[in-house]
Amino acid sequence: MQDSGKGLNETDLAPLFQPFYTTKASGSGLGLGLVICRDIAAEFGGELQARNLPDGGACFTLTVPLWHPSMHPDT
Repeated sequence: MQDSGKGLNETDLAPLFQPFYTTKASGSGLGLGLVICRDIAAEFGGELQARNLPDGGACFTLTVPLWHPSMHPDT
């Protein structure tokens, strides 16, 4: 998903997926949402990435492997 805003501040990109990191005002967020999303993606063998687009805006990419019945023969 991407937006057409100004994107992410370069200083916020590195710690973006660290627990309790937030750019919101105190009391307005815990800084766990992206961490939880990233961890869920990892549980399914995927990943969640964030980057800025060249023409502005932020882009979040969720990648997960395709499921196939042979991967889980008991299902």
